[in-house]
Amino acid sequence: MALPSGLLDDGDDAAEVGSAADAGRMAGYIIGWCKDGWRGWSMAAFQDIGAFLKLSLESAVMLCLEIWYMSTITVLTGHLDDAQIAVDSLGICMNINGWEGMIFIGLNAAISVRVSNELGSGRPRAAMHAVMVVVGEALLIGLVCMALILIFRDHFSIIFTSDAGLQHAVSKIAGLLGLTMVLNSVQPVLSGVAIGGGWQGLVAYINLGCYYVFGLPLGYLLGYKFNFGVGGIWSGMLCGITLQTLILLVVVWRTDWKAESTKFVGKRTSCSVATEPPPAATEEPEMDSPKEIFLKDYKKPDYLFDTSDRSEDYTVNSRHLTLSTPPAGVFNLEIVTEIYPQLNTSLEGLYKSTGNFCTQCEAEGFRKITYFQDRPDVMAKYTCRIEADKTLYPVLLSNGNLIEQGDLVDGKHYTLWEDPFKKPSYLFALVAGQLDCREDSFVTCSGRKVTLRIWTPAQDLPKTAHAMYSLKAAMKWDEEVFGLEYDLDLFNIVVVPDFNMGAMENKSLNIFQSRLVLASPETATDGDYAAILGVVGHEYFHNWTGNRVTCRDWFQLTLKEGLTVFRDQEFSSDLGCRTVKRIADVSKLRIYQFPQDSGPMAHPIRPHSYIKGAEVVRMYKTMFGASGFRKGMDLYFQRHDGQAVTCEDFYAAMCDANNAQLPNFLQWYSQAGTPTVRVASSYDASSQTFSLKFSQEVPPTPGQAVKEPMFIPVAVGLVDSSGKDMPLTSVYNDGTLQTLSSDGQPVFTTVLQFQKKEQEFIFKNVPEKPVPSLLRGYSAPVRLDSDLSESDLFFLLANDSDEFNRWEAGQILARNLMLSLVADFQQQKTLVLNQKFVDGLRSILRNTSLDKEFIAKAITLPGQGEIMDMMAVADPDAVHAVRTFIKKELALQLKDDLLAAVTSNRSSEDYTFNHDSMARRALKNTCLAYLASLDEPDVTELALHEYKSATNMTEQFAALAALSQNPGQVRDDALLDFYNKWQDDYLVVSKWFALQATSDIPGNVVNVQKLLAHPAFDMRNPNKVYSLIGGFCGSAVNFHAKDGSGYKFLGEVVLQLDKINPQVASRMVSAFSRWRRYDKTRQALAKAQLEMIVSANGLSENVYEIASKSLAD
Repeated sequence: MALPSGLLDDGDDAAEVGSAADAGRMAGYIIGWCKDGWRGWSMAAFQDIGAFLKLSLESAVMLCLEIWYMSTITVLTGHLDDAQIAVDSLGICMNINGWEGMIFIGLNAAISVRVSNELGSGRPRAAMHAVMVVVGEALLIGLVCMALILIFRDHFSIIFTSDAGLQHAVSKIAGLLGLTMVLNSVQPVLSGVAIGGGWQGLVAYINLGCYYVFGLPLGYLLGYKFNFGVGGIWSGMLCGITLQTLILLVVVWRTDWKAESTKFVGKRTSCSVATEPPPAATEEPEMDSPKEIFLKDYKKPDYLFDTSDRSEDYTVNSRHLTLSTPPAGVFNLEIVTEIYPQLNTSLEGLYKSTGNFCTQCEAEGFRKITYFQDRPDVMAKYTCRIEADKTLYPVLLSNGNLIEQGDLVDGKHYTLWEDPFKKPSYLFALVAGQLDCREDSFVTCSGRKVTLRIWTPAQDLPKTAHAMYSLKAAMKWDEEVFGLEYDLDLFNIVVVPDFNMGAMENKSLNIFQSRLVLASPETATDGDYAAILGVVGHEYFHNWTGNRVTCRDWFQLTLKEGLTVFRDQEFSSDLGCRTVKRIADVSKLRIYQFPQDSGPMAHPIRPHSYIKGAEVVRMYKTMFGASGFRKGMDLYFQRHDGQAVTCEDFYAAMCDANNAQLPNFLQWYSQAGTPTVRVASSYDASSQTFSLKFSQEVPPTPGQAVKEPMFIPVAVGLVDSSGKDMPLTSVYNDGTLQTLSSDGQPVFTTVLQFQKKEQEFIFKNVPEKPVPSLLRGYSAPVRLDSDLSESDLFFLLANDSDEFNRWEAGQILARNLMLSLVADFQQQKTLVLNQKFVDGLRSILRNTSLDKEFIAKAITLPGQGEIMDMMAVADPDAVHAVRTFIKKELALQLKDDLLAAVTSNRSSEDYTFNHDSMARRALKNTCLAYLASLDEPDVTELALHEYKSATNMTEQFAALAALSQNPGQVRDDALLDFYNKWQDDYLVVSKWFALQATSDIPGNVVNVQKLLAHPAFDMRNPNKVYSLIGGFCGSAVNFHAKDGSGYKFLGEVVLQLDKINPQVASRMVSAFSRWRRYDKTRQALAKAQLEMIVSANGLSENVYEIASKSLAD
């Protein structure tokens, strides 16, 4: 600030006026411009003034002790023998040190504000990272300054003096100046951290001890008693600064930043009142680094409370409520929580979807509603009262039975729900909104009448008939097969368009994504109908396997999910074609689980495996048979109804009920990876014995380098030269003879218990050399490597009585063929199709004794992903080229048979959902897809005819998919026509998105990017995200494009999606998890995107976990 000459002649007076003017300007800025920060004087400003004064006093003492310490050195130097030269040289050094110190005073203020802001916002990791960055930055600046001082030690004093003696004195202590500059770079930053963290009192004591108890006396001794002069005094005092800096570094290093954040948020919360919903967040709060949790660390919770009315002894933040001094013994705890579900875009906890409120609490969503011990082994009975505006929210639903309802004042109403059965918090549910219902009833095996309701927006009500049929079929099947009766008087299903999960089994109030409930012949395909049947059954079956008996912790997730998936698979098999359903389930296992088992995300079925977990449950049934499995289930419910249990409890019930042991079986729950089973066979004509030598290997997986042998049930049959099954009488198991028939009936399939690393089984009374049918029905989730020849496989394809193995033989032949042609393609050889393979598929197509849906499965080629998974280095371009070649060659050579299948399987009958009708449509549509690959005018005309004449979505969409294989105007016109027809049906539009996203047409990433901006696409809708973005990731040739455009697209979308819905974003980023399977160029491109994702600010734990594990070696 400049003043007119003569107004103030005293420099000190002018400085004081300047300081006062600065303070005035700041006050004016705050009061005049910062309207939101200054609301006028209020007595609230003096609330808790004592704590403010205490903190201010501690800060003053801390800073004074630091400033006075450096001033004391001048006092001590003034009493040396050559005081003039000592004080002058010291003054020059202190002046330079002061100039540099201004930098670190600025850093002191910055880090103080940053630490306090981050801790107060509940971002401890950000606070810790800020400290690390600023300390490192300050240290680097200090080292640079020291280097400059040492380089110019003989010259820098010229700025202050021309006296040669004084310049020499300064040069002698320049080294101490350099060290001081380094220490004074870090020390102010650490002091700023202390101010930001509220540790002023602690640092004041540290300063007192280090400076005045240690440093000052040491400086006096070195300077005066040991005659080191000014250098000695300075050295001693530097030791004090060094000690203080080291102690502060230790304090910062050992600080529990999460605990500090909890204290800060608690202090902040205790003095703030929410008067309106907070503004929508523009950035997701930064979370602590995800911490891996281990099963061995499980501890039973202390979760019983009686009454507590406490206003101060707790801290609270966005994640935790901590009682600082809870009462001794049993007590009640009442918590009142205010939340804003309309701002919740994560779709977890309580949120608003298309005008309605609903919940999703599995796995840890209940904590987004209120503070609770949100873990599955904390089971309680719930009573829920819901109040809302009756006009806006006429339907109010929760778990259990409706025991009371009525009207309130101001146009509101209420419902009171009571669930008499204990359940964990993840099963709590609430729905409020404008909904209509389809109502029906079911009479249980004991004669009780259960009311069934499916709630949905009024316009969708006609599409709920199939879901209601599925629910009643599931209730009847569970009674007949497992003797399990529904236990309440009411069962509700609610349809929610925006739902992260496919569906959720909340007790008596299932919540479903729309696509898994709504169906009509015009808008849903056979696949949709089948999915609805299976998923409605799955969620209902959870009433016993998941709700009545739940999992103790989330490491046991497969206990409820694997078991319930197995139950829904059996349900769908009994209501449809068992072989086709088994093929579909195994295909899903190989497409999704096997690649994961061989990648960085490999894990055993515990903690979380739905599909492979179901296979492990199926092995119990394979070993004990249907009656033995039922006995095990009965004992399981008898022992554990109303409990939270473990996988070991289920294993014990199965073994105890059947008086058996399954050695090594529990390895499936703890050992990751897919076992490879190798089989070598030999026949001895002289002894009429047939030998099968088994060996097994489980490849190393992250964290499990050494593997133990698994218990593997291998279902085996022997097929004679006429194609008939041989009767099996006895078998040697490693030298021990076992009789296979106990009731005199011939046995054609037996289950071998393969449980060692190597094991031999020798069948007796085998009159001719058989072809072994191995792993019938896919009796264990393993990879099989047998010595079956190509002719053996063609023989099984034509004759095996086990239809799954018949299909499997064709798949093995197709995989071997594709891998061979991939090698030829990579070597730029001419591709030639094996004629035997063509003839084998032709014989299947013409076999009228086979199920038509089975034929459709049998002539379908393995997917590109399955083939890439078998390659040492996956080559998407080669695999795509080979599969396209084979498909076209088969279409060309089988054209007449394919055309005949299309025309003979047309039907003018109304749509019905039954196996025969579905099988007819499946075969017709598979053959049409083959023909369309030829891209010939007559075939295109045929596909257009099928598209235009279709009377149901199954056939119309299949025709559209056939037309979409080939880029061009016909494809574009068909896609536009389909959208124009169905643009008002969001579920059909999702199919339209998926069809375009999964297309293998060249450069499809550009089209998918354009679809992101399509008015029908909504990033907040999980179903549309899965259709478009998830669909694109399924296109091997485009997602893994050589130029990295597919990876770049997904990386950008994941970060955008993570701000909206971290759970869905984490599913999308998992597409990167196996990036090491590809060539070096693709590896580098994918890795760059993963590194970009991991380094992003505010990344969610969900995405961080998947991305960081994918990057880990």
